[in-house]
Amino acid sequence: MSKHYILRVGHGNNFKNSSNVSIWAVKSRNKSFLKKVKEGDKLWFIKNKEKGDIYNGKIIAVADFVSKNERVIGPLIAITPNNDELG
Repeated sequence: MSKHYILRVGHGNNFKNSSNVSIWAVKSRNKSFLKKVKEGDKLWFIKNKEKGDIYNGKIIAVADFVSKNERVIGPLIAITPNNDELG
């Protein structure tokens, strides 16, 4: 049975910028989420409340979790996309 997770994405700009490569990143200090999330779980991405909003935030995306990938950036070559490539 899949679980549902609500994830806040701040103002949502970085989230939108990286959506063209179908990648979303989480800081490594969020270890409990990284340990619990499994393939097929639902991720609900919520944007923080803005001035004038009557609700606490808005759902801006929903996704099925597929996989976890470590970010690998070496001194000479990057195996995974860098910040500029992710937007």
